[in-house]
Amino acid sequence: MAYILEPGFKFRVGRGETFVWYDRWSLVGHICSMIDYVHHQDAHLKLKGLYQDDEWQWDWLATVLTQEVREEFMSLYLCPTTEDFIIWDASSDGCYTTKIAYQ
Repeated sequence: MAYILEPGFKFRVGRGETFVWYDRWSLVGHICSMIDYVHHQDAHLKLKGLYQDDEWQWDWLATVLTQEVREEFMSLYLCPTTEDFIIWDASSDGCYTTKIAYQ
């Protein structure tokens, strides 16, 4: 059942507590599937660990990123006053209900 509902849930990134490689914060899916490998040094990195002074710090990574992956990161704006959270994309208020799921 989870595989049916999963596409309807979306991340909303706030502070960047979300893991870079294995959480689905990007609309294209898990970022780890877009690269050849994740360097062990970067395995537990969160989005906020790559972002400083309103810029992505590519030099801090040991993992090699393609331009396509960098563009996924650049589409985000981290907001230090908001938590990361998951919403149900099919509803206007972001809340999941069984009624909406069946529509």
